[in-house]
Amino acid sequence: MARVKNGLLGMVTGKIGPLVVYSMHGKVYARTTPSVVSGKLRSLAQQAQNYKLKLITGLLNSCIDFIKIGYRAKSITHNKTTHNLSQSYHLKHGVTGTFPEQQINWEMVQLSSGSLPAPENLTVSLQDQNITLHWETKTKLMHDEANQQTMILLYCTDTQQVYSEIYKGSKKDRQQTLALKTRTELGYTYHLYFCFKNLLDDEVSDSVYGGCLRP
Repeated sequence: MARVKNGLLGMVTGKIGPLVVYSMHGKVYARTTPSVVSGKLRSLAQQAQNYKLKLITGLLNSCIDFIKIGYRAKSITHNKTTHNLSQSYHLKHGVTGTFPEQQINWEMVQLSSGSLPAPENLTVSLQDQNITLHWETKTKLMHDEANQQTMILLYCTDTQQVYSEIYKGSKKDRQQTLALKTRTELGYTYHLYFCFKNLLDDEVSDSVYGGCLRP
């Protein structure tokens, strides 16, 4: 059902027959709903694409809060949602293997995408339930780094849960330590992602893969 905002002369939003009308970033868009064909066997290529989408959707849904920040600037310039931008990238680069043996390509996962210089020479070490990150940057002027904070995400493949620290470290510090909070997190497999975020605007760096950890 569609609805009209601000009376009869207002904007229509919602579903009108095969059309869905919506607004984003102050602009109005319309798209057609996909047609459904029942009783038709899917080809191997269609099954592979559907399974790839299932893998990607599960990952992105778990990381949704991180992605909303990580793709915010690009969503404005491209007039697309953060989810659509992230999904488009990961459908192209985020899955490896052939159906039905497809799996997430963890090294290619990108939870943020932006114009800030990305962390360089990232190293990650694990000791006594503490994860320590060290990195280098291209920036030589300290005032360029003063407003850039860190964003860290750990994705647990065993539980599909995430643990993140956002804005709790500074780019200029060149290191940061995370403490795993409970013993229930021990023995699981994690994938770590790291990026910078400017606190004065929406700009971020591309996220960098920190490797696979098994505390």
